[in-house]
Amino acid sequence: MQPPTEVALRGRMIVRDDWNHYTYVYGDDRTATIAFDVAAAVFSEDHFAHGVRVVTEGDLASIEAALDGADALLVGRLTYGDRRELVLQVADLASFAEARSRVEALGATVHDTPGWGYFDERVCPTPADWRRIQDRETLERLDLDGNGALRVLHRFFGDDAALDAIGSRLEAEGFAPVERSERRMALAHEHPLDDVSRITIGLMRLSEHHGAVYDGWVLPG
Repeated sequence: MQPPTEVALRGRMIVRDDWNHYTYVYGDDRTATIAFDVAAAVFSEDHFAHGVRVVTEGDLASIEAALDGADALLVGRLTYGDRRELVLQVADLASFAEARSRVEALGATVHDTPGWGYFDERVCPTPADWRRIQDRETLERLDLDGNGALRVLHRFFGDDAALDAIGSRLEAEGFAPVERSERRMALAHEHPLDDVSRITIGLMRLSEHHGAVYDGWVLPG
């Protein structure tokens, strides 16, 4: 299914407008930044059936310029260590040969990957990554940075037994009950802003363990 998304064309390479990003820590506290085409994270496009990675230690802008004319969809930009990477989905590998030669002449290496597998495994956000994105966007919307602490209400949805188990488990961690209704619960907790996602991902996994759903957080009032 093709999503109704506006596109910007560079030659024939499609670079759509709606992108988002997340980061994760790997190795010895190294940070990787993953930018991705949001529509590609939701819809698989049958026309672009072949995955291609373009890896460089140089400037990504010059690599993107060299890809002008490729019948391809740009779906990811990765930065990790000294390396930068473009992730493409290509309509036909044979027709991509000319663009491959241009980027290889700039010192980049090109790797073919089966189908959408690399995008799905290494670029498309996991549920935890989506949680990080939602936390970051909420902090941005509230115009809050990573300094200081914040008291928030964490919301849960599930059956009574699951909510009882979650509430009992979190009481020892300083979470205070604020609201309880049929299949819903809100617990208040104060924590450093830069620790929000570590906590919310833990709450998401705890909820999944008990068959409930972590429904995000809001400010009191």
